[in-house]
Formats: sequence, structure tokens, C-alpha cells
Amino acid sequence: MGTQSAKAALFELSGACLSEAAVHLPLHRRAATRSSRTGGLLPAATAAIASCAASSGHPGDVAGVAVAGQMAGILVSASTAGR
Repeated sequence: MGTQSAKAALFELSGACLSEAAVHLPLHRRAATRSSRTGGLLPAATAAIASCAASSGHPGDVAGVAVAGQMAGILVSASTAGR
């Protein structure tokens, strides 16, 4: 997660990159500041991951997902059961 886009990449276990995707995160301007709305982070990350998986040619073979971002402390993960 960054200030301008959510990015995803799919790699083989050997380290070879199979696909990459990015979804734009709009910046909101107020006075001298720029920010992204946190409500848009999950949909953008989900869309980037889905696009990356679909274009890889191996959408069902994902062994794991990692998330990193420059906006420390705002990402929360939850299972479909809310945990």
C-alpha cells in the first residue's frame, strides 16, 4: 500500500515474477496536506490482488499473501468470520 496505489505481484517459489498489478488510490487535497481515505485501501488491495492473480495464468495456485505499506498502523486483517 502506498500513497498513490495499491500494488500486487505474484511470484513463483523460484522468485520469478508471474504478474504485477496496481490500482490507483485517489489523493484528497486539503489545505497543504494530501491524504488517502482509509476506506478505499481494502477495495484497492483486493482489486490489485485479483487482477494480478487473473493475469498470471495460475489464479488458483496462490500459496500465500503478504501486505506491506508505508502507512503504519492502519491496516487490519480479518477472516471472513471477523477474526
